[in-house]
Amino acid sequence: MNTIINNNYTKEIAYRLLIMASHVMLIIIINTTSIIKFTLLILLSLLSSLLISTKLNIRKLNPFAMLISLFTLILIAFTGNILDNPHLCIAIVLIIPASFSLQHILLFIQRLYNEKHSVSLDNSNNKIDKKETVVILSSAFTVITLMSTSSPLYPFNYWDDANLFLTIGRCIVAGIIPYRDVYEQKGPALYFVHSLCSLIPGRLFFGVYLLEILNCFVFLYFSWKIVKLFVNVSTKKNTVIVTAPFAAIIYSCNMFHLGDSSEELAFPFLTIIFYLVLKAIIKENEIPSTKYILIMGIISGYLFWIKYTFCAFILGTVLFFVAYTIKLRKIKELIKSMIVFLLGVSIVTLPIVLYFLVTDSIKDLYTAYFYNNIFLYGSSTDSKIPLIQALANKAYRIPALFGYSFANNIGIACLLIISILCFTLFIKRIRIFLIITLTIDMIIVFGNDIVIFYYGYILMVFTPLALILISIIYEELNDKANTILHRTNPFFIVSVIVLSFCILLTGKNLYLIFRPYEEMPQYVFSQLINQTDNPRILTYDVMDMGFYNASNNLPSNKYFCFLNIEENLPEILDSQDRLIDEGYFDYIITYSNEYQWDNYNIISEAEYTFPYQTGEVILERYYLYENVR
Repeated sequence: MNTIINNNYTKEIAYRLLIMASHVMLIIIINTTSIIKFTLLILLSLLSSLLISTKLNIRKLNPFAMLISLFTLILIAFTGNILDNPHLCIAIVLIIPASFSLQHILLFIQRLYNEKHSVSLDNSNNKIDKKETVVILSSAFTVITLMSTSSPLYPFNYWDDANLFLTIGRCIVAGIIPYRDVYEQKGPALYFVHSLCSLIPGRLFFGVYLLEILNCFVFLYFSWKIVKLFVNVSTKKNTVIVTAPFAAIIYSCNMFHLGDSSEELAFPFLTIIFYLVLKAIIKENEIPSTKYILIMGIISGYLFWIKYTFCAFILGTVLFFVAYTIKLRKIKELIKSMIVFLLGVSIVTLPIVLYFLVTDSIKDLYTAYFYNNIFLYGSSTDSKIPLIQALANKAYRIPALFGYSFANNIGIACLLIISILCFTLFIKRIRIFLIITLTIDMIIVFGNDIVIFYYGYILMVFTPLALILISIIYEELNDKANTILHRTNPFFIVSVIVLSFCILLTGKNLYLIFRPYEEMPQYVFSQLINQTDNPRILTYDVMDMGFYNASNNLPSNKYFCFLNIEENLPEILDSQDRLIDEGYFDYIITYSNEYQWDNYNIISEAEYTFPYQTGEVILERYYLYENVR
């Protein structure tokens, strides 16, 4: 086969990478207010720009690729410099010359892709055989077992979100109604799934552990199917192993945290929709089949009832197809597709609505899941701000909050940036689809008043595009050095496995593996709590950290723990304080703070180290109060 990369190309690509690397290093290491250094940096960037312009043919510049280059570089600048405005200014200045370097790299990748890896329009190459399935399942099992604290290797899942989901899931099994009898903010589908997990025999979080493996498998499986839509995989036994380091990066990041976030359970199903859409629109003038539309509707209904902001990607998909089918003048197909899609949504929605109607709690569902989340959760927008200023603030907040979220998640930030750069590989209609979905996702995720560190994890739905590029590069290397790779294939496989484990070893949770459960505050307090028959428990100034689950007890009041909405919903704290004054609870757990209550004395305190969102380990202290009346 004729080679695509000659020596000139190799030198040119190396040159561009070195220029970009120098800019990145300057952005990272230089943090100064010196005007002299500022001036030198600006002159250096201008000199770099001149040098680059002499080697890059301006006529070959692709406007779309240039916009993508600038957008990704802005995200990089904010990610590296979010807390340092002068430093951010330097990064923005350096974006212009760096964008020319990046543009050249994109042109090279586009050429490589077009000449060697054009789309297979019959989609016959996207089937996954048994050996590939085994590799994907093994990867899913390994990363979840090592990274999620729900796995049997860990004493307990310490995360408040995971414990909230499981506590309310256990409540449902016991006949306690969410929102009416116990208050929380996420969607009911999340609790129903965890109620099923609670029924699986074994250790407390074993059902959740199996759920996480299933979700990870779904994500990797459909990610690989996306790759095989665009890459003519000739050595699938070798290429599929790129899923191992890919999975390691995705699931060892700080956003994964301790395992079992709603985002973790959502983006694999968005990947199914992603695959179905791409499979349909690869062919010109094609739209998804009725079966695909029905599947997409069912998934949309499921995700809507977990957290409706997860439907941002789906909203972008719907908007794209409405415009696309109108352009194709397939109005009848559009109407039919809308009916089938809504039918899929109703398959999930009707049982949920029926449950709350039968239990006379439909009003509680509306108030908690819709009204309070929309109007009370993090509501701080100043209506007096002029519209233009409000839009400008929003435009700044999106990359700024992206930077805040991904500053401690460099691995997945790189995958996401590469994925966005890969938008330039595809035909126009796929580009439009990707731009619409990414734009709406970014606005919904990072345009809110409150952004918690793991919110950006939902954007992992786009990362299979990075896997496409990795697979293309591997295929090219395989063709260029087939005999070498053939001889070193076992060594190569072992190297990839070792690399994957090295990535996993960077996970912040690993120090908790095999730690004694008896050391945890949840166990220590549960031994005291369970000395009382049917104890009434309250976690006062902290979310559900697992004290209900560890002691195998259920909440005895509606507002059974601290919630992030408490500031805007004062009835939560008022209700808790009133019940404390009445001596209603047998035990109260507090976090770090000591309180003076007439009816309660501290009987125990416990400390435990906890991996924080940044990856650092912090020491947490809890107090257990007993009713002495």
